[in-house]
Amino acid sequence: MAQRFNHIIGNADIDSLNRSVLRVFVECQDCDINDFKQNIKFVDYVRDQKGAAVYILITDIKTGGGTEYSFFVSGQEEFLGKSDTLRLSVSNTNTAAEVRNSQIKIMKAALLPYVVHTRSFDNIDIVYSEPEEAESERKNNWNNWVFDIGSSAYFSWDQNYTEKSIWNNLSIIKINQKVKTEWTFTGKFFGATYEYDSYIYKTENRELEMDGLFVGSLSDHWSLGFQCRLLNSTFSNYQLSASLFPSLEFNIFPYSKSTRRQLSLLYGVGITSNNYIDTTIFAKTEEHLFQHKLSLAFKVIEKWGNISLGVQGSNYFVDWDYNRLTVSTDSRFRLFKGLFFKAEGGVSVVHDQINLSAAGIDYEQVLLQQKEILSAYYYWFQVGLNFTFGDVYNSIVNPRFTQLF
Repeated sequence: MAQRFNHIIGNADIDSLNRSVLRVFVECQDCDINDFKQNIKFVDYVRDQKGAAVYILITDIKTGGGTEYSFFVSGQEEFLGKSDTLRLSVSNTNTAAEVRNSQIKIMKAALLPYVVHTRSFDNIDIVYSEPEEAESERKNNWNNWVFDIGSSAYFSWDQNYTEKSIWNNLSIIKINQKVKTEWTFTGKFFGATYEYDSYIYKTENRELEMDGLFVGSLSDHWSLGFQCRLLNSTFSNYQLSASLFPSLEFNIFPYSKSTRRQLSLLYGVGITSNNYIDTTIFAKTEEHLFQHKLSLAFKVIEKWGNISLGVQGSNYFVDWDYNRLTVSTDSRFRLFKGLFFKAEGGVSVVHDQINLSAAGIDYEQVLLQQKEILSAYYYWFQVGLNFTFGDVYNSIVNPRFTQLF
């Protein structure tokens, strides 16, 4: 059925009311009032315009191919100053029943902003029938692609010591109901200078990382995907570390219901290929290792932002003593449109440092954190700002593989 709806809403401040049922007066020259009474029973129809809280005048005018009905809605009494105008266009090819159904639908839409202030609204359920083509048909220039750019800078100094670090990130994401694709590029640059007894020590570290994700839907609780990573790190002795992890996720909440809360379990088995800058303490310059990971993630999403908490355990198959346990949290708080304040942190218990250099580390490198050394744990914390832009019409929700690691 060819139809067109236009809605013009006036401005008014209405306080919540205790009225149980809305009183309405309807004036129409070319419609059946009894249809409204039989199909819209959450209001009282009054015969006197002065006794109504809402007055509705319905007019019609012929168009080139049909009729346009105008619903002029005026608030009275406590709704005085509030006015709406809704328009319905129907074709000459529509049957009388189709026209009546459309008039009833638009009448409900006209009454809803007023009924919501009465106790009758407690018994009203709003139902949306999703079309077969679930994706948004609104035209835009981004085609569901979203870009996220962020930068964090840290500086500290005293009389003898200067430190500076910069973290930059770029995320490229495309999501629809069945498939989720995400690529994240991160660059971390660290520099420090320490002056002591006329000696000046300098150090610089670099870490470049690319993380990729491709995940598809199996059901409303299960998802199958692939996670990959490329890493270059002067601090961790990686010339290049490449990993690929096929993974399976189960979400306790159905994906279609988890727009506010998520509790998911993710398991992945994969391979990691490492090429080291220096020979490791295990006399390796390169190696290929199989590994598996199990993680549990919980996320709460509100209007002001989101908070996540995750736990992950992993180990290498070559030796089960090479393992790691991590607990981390991540939060984003909206400052205003597109701009978020972010904070994240965590702690890890570490027993899998197969990448440590056998070349040894001198006092300067330890002092200036130039290379990774043996440690049973580490913890971190970071704050910064993120600005998001891209497809403003992308309202698709796909929470699959929402892990923190």
